[in-house]
Formats: sequence, structure tokens, C-alpha cells
Amino acid sequence: MHHARYAVIRDAGKWRINHQGINYGYYDDAEAAMQVAIVTAHEAGKGGWNAQVMVETLPMQFRLAWTYGVDPAPAED
Repeated sequence: MHHARYAVIRDAGKWRINHQGINYGYYDDAEAAMQVAIVTAHEAGKGGWNAQVMVETLPMQFRLAWTYGVDPAPAED
């Protein structure tokens, strides 16, 4: 199974989502970035990927925040 990891990272006072070395979006807080990352990772999981979301806690240190098939699916709007 292929892995899809999404990292919520700090960048110049904002938060971004990094996937495969590319940064996406600018968010005011980690929670907003994490919600977008979870929705994106959930879609990847439905496509057969082993999807996870990590959140930066300190520079270059991360905690696992969400895993497809383990944690609840994001709420649908």
C-alpha cells in the first residue's frame, strides 16, 4: 500500500500543509490547516492510500494527528 503523509507545518507565522515536499495554502492557525489536511488525507485513504496527518510541535518534530481507517472521518458539510 502506498503512503500519503500530510504535514501541518509553521511557515513565517502562518500554517501550511506539506505533501511530498510541496507546501500548500496559508492558514491562520494549526487547527484550520489540520482540518483541510484531514479532508485531503481522507480522500487519499478512500483512494487506497495509507493516509496520515502529522502536526509540527517544535521545529522538525511532529506528532501523529490523524490516520485513515483509525480515526473518525471528517464531518461532511
